[in-house]
Amino acid sequence: MDDITCFMIRQGREVCPVFLGNSGCQLGVQVACFPYRVVYRAEEGMLTVCALEKDSHCRSRPAALFQLRQWFRQAVLAVSGLQSIRLLIPDDTLDMQKKRRRHRLRRWLLAYGAELQWAEGASWLVIPVKALREV
Repeated sequence: MDDITCFMIRQGREVCPVFLGNSGCQLGVQVACFPYRVVYRAEEGMLTVCALEKDSHCRSRPAALFQLRQWFRQAVLAVSGLQSIRLLIPDDTLDMQKKRRRHRLRRWLLAYGAELQWAEGASWLVIPVKALREV
């Protein structure tokens, strides 16, 4: 079990593994940070956010995003060896409302220190741990 998952359990959060379909291939670990559901994978000093979804029944509130940022910050401060958090925010949706929300999230993360990096054929948002520690 990785250090991030151990931290989540110590914080009283319920975690569960997420698999690719019915295969035995584990994509990551799921944890709830209401109103968000985060699936992540921790490896080699990097926390990769595989999925970030908001409960569709909850209205968007800036406080919820701030709370999510605080959750990431607490994890970063508690786990040594973590160097960055990365996530991919796809904009290949026909749903214009969803597309606007994703662009807003991208701008918000860039304002808080995320950097764009090309890797694995896509443009990832990478947040250096030092950016979260300084907040």
